[in-house]
Amino acid sequence: MSLQNVDIGIVVLYLVGVLVFGIWIGRREKADRKGFFLGGRNFSWLLIGTSLFATNISSVQFVGQSGLAYKIGIAAANPQLTGVICLALSAVLFIPIYLRTRIFTIPGFLESRYGRQAKLIYAVTLVFFGLCLSSIILYSGSLVALQLFGLGNEMIFYCALALGLATGIYAVTGGLSSVVYTDLVQSIVLLVGGVLVLFLGLAAVGGLSGLVETVPPQHLQMMLPADHEVMPFTAVLSGLLLISVFWATSNQDLLQRTLGAKDLRNAQLGMLLGGALKLVAVFVLVFPGILAFKLVPGIDPDRAYPALIQEVLPIGFSGIVLAGFIAAVMSTLDSSIMSLSSVFANDIYPAIRRRTGEERALRVGRIAAMTILVWAICTAPLVQHLGLIYLLMQKVLSYLLPAVGVCYIVGRFSRRVNGFGAVVTMGTGFVFGLYILLFTTIPALAPYCPDIILKSNFYHVTFFLVMIYTATLLVASRFRPAPEPGELAFLTATEEESAAHRAAMAKAGLLGSFRFWVSIYVCAFVAIFLLF
Repeated sequence: MSLQNVDIGIVVLYLVGVLVFGIWIGRREKADRKGFFLGGRNFSWLLIGTSLFATNISSVQFVGQSGLAYKIGIAAANPQLTGVICLALSAVLFIPIYLRTRIFTIPGFLESRYGRQAKLIYAVTLVFFGLCLSSIILYSGSLVALQLFGLGNEMIFYCALALGLATGIYAVTGGLSSVVYTDLVQSIVLLVGGVLVLFLGLAAVGGLSGLVETVPPQHLQMMLPADHEVMPFTAVLSGLLLISVFWATSNQDLLQRTLGAKDLRNAQLGMLLGGALKLVAVFVLVFPGILAFKLVPGIDPDRAYPALIQEVLPIGFSGIVLAGFIAAVMSTLDSSIMSLSSVFANDIYPAIRRRTGEERALRVGRIAAMTILVWAICTAPLVQHLGLIYLLMQKVLSYLLPAVGVCYIVGRFSRRVNGFGAVVTMGTGFVFGLYILLFTTIPALAPYCPDIILKSNFYHVTFFLVMIYTATLLVASRFRPAPEPGELAFLTATEEESAAHRAAMAKAGLLGSFRFWVSIYVCAFVAIFLLF
């Protein structure tokens, strides 16, 4: 079934509306680095939380995580749930430091802690990660369009071209303000479409009780046996948990909008809101995959969600839901474009040309953003040959992020590790991680990868990589003196900063208290695990 004219009209109007709104917002911002890359550091907790949510809950999650749930059940929610609790930890332990140092990008923390070389290695790692992610994002969005419009795989490039251009125009011209404000709109559309599919799908199977009675019991187990091929509980409690910690504390795409917060309270509450919305998204993302397992059996898992839309939605509503998918694609792609262009302009380009003024930084950032967009459009069709897209994204994270994450976590709590140890660790991690990623993902390279890695769950491999990188950082740091105490003063808040933060929290009252909301947040997290 292809979309009717009314559905096509809804999609076109949405694309045009978001494009015009994004450009209008961007034109209001000052044409300098703080305005383009950080939105003038004027974001409230509401904008930060909704933008964080819209960025994280992308078409990759809608298509990929629903596809994973189609295959393994509700255990597909584990990456979301571990990320939820790690966001709260990051808000408490890392965000105060990031705001105190007034950095423009998250890799800036590594420069403050270890020196410029460490920051540069992470910046290059981020570019590789972002290039992989941007292709996956556009492919997942194109896959939905193909299913709903009844098109063949040969049209993937043209779908990616349309989505990429629509997103790129406002992101490249407007900067982070355009991204954050359009994300607020898109997160609403995204949730409305997702909830609509969820409720209509449940109605089609006779409600929650009907679903529970007809799907295999294993599809409703959050923790799967240790011998499970994809998501054993041993992987959840080891590699997946560690990757979630690293993601919540060092991911540039995710955390850039917190650097634009008005103050620490708004940054922390924004992260908490983003995490709370992720809890809601567990039901919007994962349950549709289980519903599709019941209603449309025997299909490619990555097509489960769009197939479910065709199965349960009446004419006229498909356009709304497709607009939600477009919102998901655009909100994640725009953040990827912005974060990578920010990293290139603020962290990599100055290493090539030391004297970089405001005008040149903006121009370099926009050129980098356009280059990334062209890359994503051209490489999106290649993703179809690399397996389930959600697991592919998790593999990219699991192999490229651990060495960097170790340097963030250990560097936050240990004052003995130094720049030499960090450079050795991240340099080794980048080369080794890229090797494992390529040789376990590309079929032609698999014969040249050790069997023990090919046959192991990649989350288990990640756990052992983290152990190796931690030992490398600690041992290599012993070959150089520890940093001077004054060099690490930024890790501890001054008494004036602490007093100002306490005063802001007291003025906000109970409903504006971070501690109040985090207690509710943790209770909801625990309840989901107890329920399943």
